[in-house]
Amino acid sequence: MLRTVSLMLAKEQELLYKKVPALKDIIPEFIKKEALLYKLRTTNPHLIQVETSKKKSAKEGLVETLLKLIAVTKASAGKGKVKVVEELDYTYWSLMKLSTEALRNLSLRVITATKKIKNLHYYGFSPEYIRDAQAYYKEFAAVKNAPRNKRKEVALKNQTMDAIVDECISFLKNRLDPLMVIATEENNALAWDYKAARKVIPKGQGRPTDQEVKYRKSRTPKRKSVKGNKAS
Repeated sequence: MLRTVSLMLAKEQELLYKKVPALKDIIPEFIKKEALLYKLRTTNPHLIQVETSKKKSAKEGLVETLLKLIAVTKASAGKGKVKVVEELDYTYWSLMKLSTEALRNLSLRVITATKKIKNLHYYGFSPEYIRDAQAYYKEFAAVKNAPRNKRKEVALKNQTMDAIVDECISFLKNRLDPLMVIATEENNALAWDYKAARKVIPKGQGRPTDQEVKYRKSRTPKRKSVKGNKAS
């Protein structure tokens, strides 16, 4: 409805301005509000998509680095504060087959255990491997959380659209409608066009609402009763 009204006003604005000069300020304001709503709607706010290529890249980097951390953790297990991390007999492919949550939990345990190892150079291990693992883990976790973050973004966008819809409807009711009565009082065709644009017809499955039934009846031509006919 709002889009239809906006297009109708944009088309007839010059004619309306001549009749009611105040509309020259009010109509552009409404069109601007509706244009923002239209832009939000047409950006496909309900699309939730994660690029699997990014997820695979982050996962591969994490697994490759994690294998190095697992190797040094196994070699130094039991020394000092280093505790054996359970289920360390992993291969590249067994790590790749882990679920996102399982790989995340294992990565945190292995990274934590590796940080406690003293004299990493003794095992031919570079501290840079830990930094790499942390970087890949951060990237992997960010991609993993992308659907959830996208849903939050969708919810926020929907709230914004709902607020703009309410604002536009209030704007029509309190500012445009009263002046449009004056602007179209000598132009029945224009008056009917505006009323038609302003009409909201509920859509959806199931039983029509009372408002919709009433509207449908008002649009259905009444049949003239034939005299002499009796109800069966």
